[in-house]
Amino acid sequence: MRREIRELNYSERIQFQQAIAHLQVGGDKSVWTSLRNLYVTHVMHANSPQYFLFWNRNFLRTMERHLQEYNCSTMIPYFDFTLDAGNLSSSVVWRPDFFGSALSNGISCQKHFIPKSNMSWTPCIKRDIKSDSNPPTMIDVALALSKPDFYEFTSALQGISNYMHSFIGGEWKQLMVLTTPFSTLYMLLLTHYSGNGSNVIPMNA
Repeated sequence: MRREIRELNYSERIQFQQAIAHLQVGGDKSVWTSLRNLYVTHVMHANSPQYFLFWNRNFLRTMERHLQEYNCSTMIPYFDFTLDAGNLSSSVVWRPDFFGSALSNGISCQKHFIPKSNMSWTPCIKRDIKSDSNPPTMIDVALALSKPDFYEFTSALQGISNYMHSFIGGEWKQLMVLTTPFSTLYMLLLTHYSGNGSNVIPMNA
């Protein structure tokens, strides 16, 4: 069963981050870059109501298979942001041994994710979490999941997804920016929407 990122122990998180770093080997010709280019090329399909869930689920599974070529036990976890709805900026996912700082002040950015490693993230990830609003709650997600019509259901999830892009800010703020797919946190959030993490929502149990 797919697990929430906080359910991974320290060694499992490092293993996951190392697998991602392995996909970056080769620079512009790396697997990570090819996947990023695939997303950018098909971003309109990836974010259209007709294909949003299908496209992103297939994209994540493709990436997961590449990660498993490095370590067969690697699995993409999901990020349940509703657990931090009261104060997302204080979530443990912003710790150095998870996915780095929540704030960049528009200038600084997160370069290193693997403790005691010189592996840098290029381009580095910028974030700027809003302090004047709150992320979606479990109720918001449950209401989206309860939509009886597929297109209403998809549109509701897309609305939450787009809001989270804006809420976290930085590289996430623009869906079309080339660095967006470089963020592993973006990948975890998509996993949450693709259905693999939907079991955490009480109304969908």
